[in-house]
Amino acid sequence: MKNSLSLKEIEIAVKDPQYLKHQNHKKLIKIANVIIEGKFGKFEKADDSDNFKFPYYEGLLKGKDMEMIFKHSDVLWFPQFYILSACLEKILPQTEVDAWQETDFDWTNEEYERENFTSVEFKKNSFETEFFLTSKDKNFTTTGQFKNNKIEVKIKEY
Repeated sequence: MKNSLSLKEIEIAVKDPQYLKHQNHKKLIKIANVIIEGKFGKFEKADDSDNFKFPYYEGLLKGKDMEMIFKHSDVLWFPQFYILSACLEKILPQTEVDAWQETDFDWTNEEYERENFTSVEFKKNSFETEFFLTSKDKNFTTTGQFKNNKIEVKIKEY
């Protein structure tokens, strides 16, 4: 398995401004609106948004726009899934990515968001997260650093 990669684009999901209002995150509402209205390209209501009290919006970030992930991580909806999916799709066959989504990345749909035990720790221009792959029977740590308009990712077994 490859242990380093570069992401030049990444699909993300953004929380609905009404959900942020419900969470009393007044400063984030404007940021979410700007994103959904197209500052970084087209963001559309996700197909399965009806499963939640508030919808969420998916879109693709490219190049320098990916910096938004680190500046405004609080507006991201279920970031651990989107970040890990983008990484694993670059280094694993699709059958292993599918198995990870169905088996290892166990989630539940709550009233407002999707939840699971994996989290992402965001810092100024970086992130760190951990995951398990049944297909490899191993745990991994993933770190990403935004620089030169891409996200440089390192994946290490632990």
